[in-house]
Amino acid sequence: MISFFGRSIKGFFFYALIFLVLFPGLCIGFFSLRAIESNIKEDVKRNNLFVARSLAAQINEILSRADKIIQVIGHMVQEESAADRDMDAVLARVVDAFPAFSSIQILDRQGIVRYCSRGSDCSVGYDLSRHPGYINALEQDGPCWSGTHIHIRESVPSITVSRLFNKYVIVGYLDLTELSRHVDTLTAEVGIEAVVLDRHANVAACSEPGKAEHRVNLSNLNFVRQGLDGTFTSGLGLDDQGNRSIISMTEVKVADLLTVTFRDAELAMAPVTYARKIFMISMILACLISIGVIVFIYHRIKSPLKAFSDYTDRVAGGDYDLSAEISRLSEFRHLEQNFLFMAGAVSAREDDLKKALAEVRKLSGLLPICACCKKIRDDKGYWNTLEAYIEEHSEVSFSHGLCEKCSDELYGKEDWYIKMKKK
Repeated sequence: MISFFGRSIKGFFFYALIFLVLFPGLCIGFFSLRAIESNIKEDVKRNNLFVARSLAAQINEILSRADKIIQVIGHMVQEESAADRDMDAVLARVVDAFPAFSSIQILDRQGIVRYCSRGSDCSVGYDLSRHPGYINALEQDGPCWSGTHIHIRESVPSITVSRLFNKYVIVGYLDLTELSRHVDTLTAEVGIEAVVLDRHANVAACSEPGKAEHRVNLSNLNFVRQGLDGTFTSGLGLDDQGNRSIISMTEVKVADLLTVTFRDAELAMAPVTYARKIFMISMILACLISIGVIVFIYHRIKSPLKAFSDYTDRVAGGDYDLSAEISRLSEFRHLEQNFLFMAGAVSAREDDLKKALAEVRKLSGLLPICACCKKIRDDKGYWNTLEAYIEEHSEVSFSHGLCEKCSDELYGKEDWYIKMKKK
């Protein structure tokens, strides 16, 4: 197996896939998904809280209008001409014009009902001196709001608003069923559930039918207890059915009520679930594509490197015939040409060395030479002159001349030689 930095190329690409593609991709995807999830949660919380505050503002407006109607009736009953009016009929017309009221009563300072909007089926003459609305109106200035209750001769739960006007206490009963219809209308478009609670955690109004009529108490829920303590939060929790919900809470300042909105957490976080699926699919596709690319690159690189490894083995074994094309990649072609040039140079130098060694071998060892004529006998038994033998077995060539001693022996008695030496 071809190695790279002490590891196989296959292992190198495997680690490259993990540390350069998968690990960064997982980290980026994970933190991006967490950021998206956090942003969506915050957006849902803000939107939920906005709905809760919008609902509180709408209820504030309804209750403020109810209080203004009570004030108008109070000023009317204080006028001198009030005795000449049919106050029961006036109250009945007010209730018809403002459906949020189920009935309106006018009590004297002793708590006895003097006028009622119900006509014949009314509570005129009843003693309501122990009614919380009557007692609170005597003790404080301004509007007094009660918790939820079912008043005598009433079939639906209500909350009351009462005010003291000199000799009279005006008590208005707000129908919680009608208030629940307002809540349902306000929340139906945004697809959330909303409840309005009194300070005893009883449901005063609700977008879900039945809870207000049965005066369901939600004091067992943590976020409700926090709201009753004055901490208004928006976050993830369990609703009264035990379902995970995004819950927001705020107060209705006019009547000292609480508005609570519930949004199904699973539906609210559906974009996050969708983003997770997209992320997982993207990561799987990215892994498959990355693996395919790395396998392709691995095979494109492995083949020429394996060929170069075979080349080195052949060169080491003395085979310099390296004419096959390794790769079409320009970098590998350039490397191949350089390698072939190097192999050719090595081959040429090896041939030169072989020739030199062959010449050295020809002139080595003992040479049989004639002691008289100085001829040398070759391997075939022929006698050759010294010059002919050396020229044949080396790159040496001979030129002939006479040394001074031989010249004197051959030409020493000749006149021309004697004259030449004198010069």
